[in-house]
Formats: sequence, C-alpha cells, structure tokens
Amino acid sequence: MKSVIQVSKEHQGHTINPRAIGIFFEDINFSCDGGMNANVVNNYSFDGVYFSAETQERVEDPLRYWEIKGGTIESGSEHGLHENSKYATICTNAEAVLINRGYNGGKSHKTEDAVSIETEECYLFEAAVDGSGFEGSVTVSVENKDGNVLTDIALLDVPAESGFHWISAELNGKKEDYGHLCISFQGTGEVRLDCVSFMNANFWGKGDKKWRHGKLRRDMVQALADLKPAFMRFPGGCIVEGSIPGNEYNWKNTVGSLYERKGNFSLWSEKVEDGGYHQSYQIGFYEYFCLCEDLGMKPLPTLSVGLNCQLRSFQRGEEKCANIPIDTKEFQTYILHNYLDLIEFANGNPATNKWAKLRAEMGHPTPFGLERVGVGNENYGEEYFKRFAIIEKEIHKRYPDILCVMCGGTHPSEESVLGITGLKEIYEEGKKYKNVYVDEHSYHSPKWFEEQHNRYDDYDRGGCHVYVGEYAANGSLAQLEQFIERYGEETVKAVLSGKIQLPKETSVMDDKAQKAAFAMGMRPMNLSNMLDTALGEAAFLIGAERNGDVVEMTSYAPLFNLVDCDIWNHNLINFNPKTVCLSTNYYVQQMFSLYRGNKTLDFTGELPESVYMSVTENEKNIYIKIVNTKEKCHEIVLKIDEACRGRQIMMSSEDPYIRNELSFQGDSVIHIAPKESKVTVKNGALYMTVPGYSVVVVVLDKA
Repeated sequence: MKSVIQVSKEHQGHTINPRAIGIFFEDINFSCDGGMNANVVNNYSFDGVYFSAETQERVEDPLRYWEIKGGTIESGSEHGLHENSKYATICTNAEAVLINRGYNGGKSHKTEDAVSIETEECYLFEAAVDGSGFEGSVTVSVENKDGNVLTDIALLDVPAESGFHWISAELNGKKEDYGHLCISFQGTGEVRLDCVSFMNANFWGKGDKKWRHGKLRRDMVQALADLKPAFMRFPGGCIVEGSIPGNEYNWKNTVGSLYERKGNFSLWSEKVEDGGYHQSYQIGFYEYFCLCEDLGMKPLPTLSVGLNCQLRSFQRGEEKCANIPIDTKEFQTYILHNYLDLIEFANGNPATNKWAKLRAEMGHPTPFGLERVGVGNENYGEEYFKRFAIIEKEIHKRYPDILCVMCGGTHPSEESVLGITGLKEIYEEGKKYKNVYVDEHSYHSPKWFEEQHNRYDDYDRGGCHVYVGEYAANGSLAQLEQFIERYGEETVKAVLSGKIQLPKETSVMDDKAQKAAFAMGMRPMNLSNMLDTALGEAAFLIGAERNGDVVEMTSYAPLFNLVDCDIWNHNLINFNPKTVCLSTNYYVQQMFSLYRGNKTLDFTGELPESVYMSVTENEKNIYIKIVNTKEKCHEIVLKIDEACRGRQIMMSSEDPYIRNELSFQGDSVIHIAPKESKVTVKNGALYMTVPGYSVVVVVLDKA
C-alpha cells in the first residue's frame, strides 16, 4: 500500500537558522597533534608536558618520543629561542642519529613508525639550530623499520655562528611507506636543536600569508570543507575544563609565534598508557579562527569558567570539584578577562587594543567577526550559575551583541539525576538572560535518538533557543534511569564513583570514559559508527529541522579519531597518518548540511511506521528528507503542486550494521556512501521507493 503525502506551499512553517549544521572540534583522539597539525614530529619543541596517572600530576618530560643512536641527548633551557622554551643538545664524537617516529597513538602501535611518505610528494623540514659547537655535517631523511630510505637525504646548511638559526630543506618521497624522521650528525661536538618540523609541503593554505604559523593537514581540512559546516565550536569539550588545576585550556597560551606558545597536557592523557598526550598548541586559537574563515564557518570558541571537570569530580566521589574561587584576582585574570580579551583578539581594533594588535601581527589585521561565545562546558549547578551570571554581565556590558551559550549539563534528562542538574532547571535559569542559548549534550542509543524525533515539538518558543553541541548514537546498554530503577540510586552512584561494580551480566565496563557516559556503555571501536547509528541520528535531525525555530545549531561529537588510539569509541571521521575515512554518520551530516532550505514546508498524510520526513525550501529548490530506520521497504507518493525535476541522494543498505573501515596502515575502505540519481515530478506527483535502512534526500529545482 502506497503512502500519499501532500506537500503544501501555502502553509509555510518557520525559518531555519542558516547555522543549523556545524562541527565541534575538540583535541581528543590526537585530532590536533598527530592529526590536523601538518607537522608530524612528536614533541617537536622539546617542551613535552604529560600526565602521571600514578601521581595525578603534571609531568615535564622534554625528551619524550625522541631516540638517539651513537651519541647523547640532553635537555637545556638557557639562552633558548624564548624564555618558556626548552631545546635539545646532541653530543657526538663521530656519528649520531636522532629519531622521531611521529604520532602512533601510544597503544597497540606505540613502538611503530607513523611518518607517512608517498612517492613524488614533496616534504618540508625546518628547525632552529645552533651548530657553533659542532664540526661536521648534518643530514635529514625518513627511513622505514628496515632501514630503507623513503625520501631524499638532504644536507642541512647549519651556520657556524653562535645562537639559534632557522634552517630548512625540501625532500621528495621515493617510496610509499611509514617511517621515522632521522636527523644524522657526522662529526664532533654538540648541536642545539629546537622546533623541529616535518610536513607534507601541500598543507592547507599554502601560499597564504595568514597561515604563517601553524599549518594544517590538507586532506583532513578538505573532509571538513566537503561538509560545508555553518559554524565550528572549539577547542572543547572537557579539555576546556581541565582535569586538575592548571590543566584548564587558556587560549592566550596558544597564540603568537609557535615557539612562544606554552603547551600543556591534554585532559585525554588519562586514556593513554604513559599519559603521553601533549598539546603543543601549534594549532591554537588563531589557527581555529583562520580555519573558520577559510571554510565559511562562524566561530564558536568555548572558555573555562574556572571549574575543573565536574563530571570527573563526581565520578571520584568528591563533594566539590577543584575551582578558581570567584572572589580572587586569579578568577578576574584567568577567567573573566580571558573572555573579554578574546573578543578583542577576534574583533578589536589593532590601534587601540594589544590583543587585536597581536592578531594583526600574526597575519590578520581585519576582524574575524566573532558573534558567539560558549561559557563553560557541561557545567551545572549553583556554582556554575553564579559564574555564568558574572561572565554574561561583563560581556554584555561591553559587547551587547555577543551571544552567550549556557551549558546544559552532562545529559539530556529534564529532571536532575544523581544530583546533577537537569535541563528543566537550566532552561529556567537561562530565561533570566537575553541573547542566551542552552547547549544540550546527548550520547545515547540509536533507538533513543529515533524516539527523540519529536523532542522539540513542545519546547517553549518563548524561552532559550537550543544548541545541540555534542551528540552521537552509540549507546548499546540501558539508559541511566533504567539502571537506577533496577539497582537504586545509591548503587549507581557507587558504580560511577568506582567504589563498586554492578554484576557482570549488566556489561558495565571499567573504563572511565564509558562510566562518564553514565553507565550507558558504548559499543567497542570496531562496532561503532554503523549504519543503524546514522539512521537514529538522521531521525533526530529530521525533528531538529522541523523545529528549526527553536533548535538553532547542532554538531556531532567527536569529530576526528586517530585509528587505534582508542580514546573514544564513536567518531565522525577516522584517520591514519596517510588518509581519512568518512563514516556513515559523516554522510548523514553532509546530507543535512548540503541540502537544506531556509524555511520549512508543511505536509499532510500518514507516514509509514519508522519513517520520518521533513520538507524545506529556498528560492531555488525544495528539499525533501526521508529516513527509514527499519528493514521494510515503502512506496511513497509525494504530491507537489508544481512540475519540476531534480535529483535524489540516497544512502541505504540491507545490513544496518555496515560501516566504513580504516586500519592504522592502508587506505580507507568505503562499504557504504550516498548515491545520486535523477527524479521527475509528473502530474503533480513524485513516486518514490524508500528502501529499508535508508536516508533519502530529494532536491527539486523549482520551475
């Protein structure tokens, strides 16, 4: 039996925010260093700062991830490039080889090479060198595990004068393989070395003077460009909050010349065996803003409110998380003024403000056009509300047009759960302010997302608008409320704090990140990002699009993942040192981003069970999106009051558990991707076959 749906142009719905589909970039899964950062040298500046799981403290280890053969290496800091900068001193009596293997994820490949070389590609080497105490020659190349040279062997021109000098060389790829960077010293004496860089010469923005500092890996940027996202939230995420005092993300440490930037360990170091996740900040706030500009995205920076990660504090059973007290100079300096100074860095006049002047000196004299700022990440409760009030007041006193994004806590429940503030209370708090959005985060099962297709139908149109800042369908176990119903609130609290474990049959994992997902559990890496998860998210996005007057923005999380680093289970784009792999979820994001009108159209008729639909239009096109989350195929007749032609973009499979794959070495294996075909409306009707397990977009050209 065919379902007949009438699309009505006379009864238009509401306007859709042009920023509806964006991206959320957090430095998780080695997304920056080891990923988007074109420089593949691990601990490039000998300033490595890491995390000790044993002591729960920050650890300086300036020579980590460097190996030397035939000589010695020591760390130094006197008379370096900058007062914050360390360097390495290499001593040799005859011959020494300094080795760096790149970023291999620190787990199953932790001893392996991870510098990808391709035939005929050009690579750039650069470093700061003081060779005044050395007599001999210095060369650079890349070798594989068998000692085969993969690139040219470049002789470096090392000046004999004292002090650091910048040297560079170009190397061509001779053989395709993974290898390690080799800096060879033949002679006697000592060489001081700093800021070692090795990258593919075809980086993003090559030739553009504004990209004179951090460089970005082209294929990863291109994957983002192909999404055509309307905005980018950055730099997190939990890393904004930090795991312990001093680990908060401070944007001021990420700008200026690369050697001036002050690195920190990533909160996600907790997921690496040796705590080896350093943030070098070669990609900092300046680079984030430039990326937004290049891809036509509106920037949405998010800053700390002075509360370390509340969720982790809760899991540890602490009554109160570590924080910077409101009534201190430290709060004024490192929290409040960080917001105000960031707005000046992005939008200010270089002639009247020092941060705007720095932006101009870095290569961007014109403003970036910042309009929105995120105030904290996943924060909640009275302590957060107090901080938000102070920050919002000072921002809007000086910059009334800046929109502030309020945290929606850690989960999408209306009511408070386990003492964590629910959305109902947060939205009530948000009503006190003008120009404020609430940032909802949802990590749940595909079924949950499908059931939420009508979530926003009854949201208060006079209240705060919604930003779904983090979401993904990957949960495979019962929801938190079901755990509480079965075991009781006190038992579940004890599980989350690590004091006890639930019976094995519940499959609650020990992993901290999975506990952080509220005992919901996550599929293992090799079972995540299957088609069924993308279908659940697509049904959810159908509802968000239909309610585009209240759901202003959405962004999937996380964005990138280095294969086999095993930090987070579901990710939009997997990558290895060589290439990227686009997930089923990526393609859903792309379909909703590329094919979207600026207002909704009403339709009448009864859709089949488990089929969801939205219709939008702009001046040129009508866009019809249909999602079928079940196996059964359906025949649908769309009645449209005008003759027009167009095309159909469809992603479907008989297997709901199909997924695209990528290993640490090798190319991407795409098992499923959207396919395009032509369609025609005849006699006011479009006859469609909607396969099981499918996402379909029909783009009709107006006559």
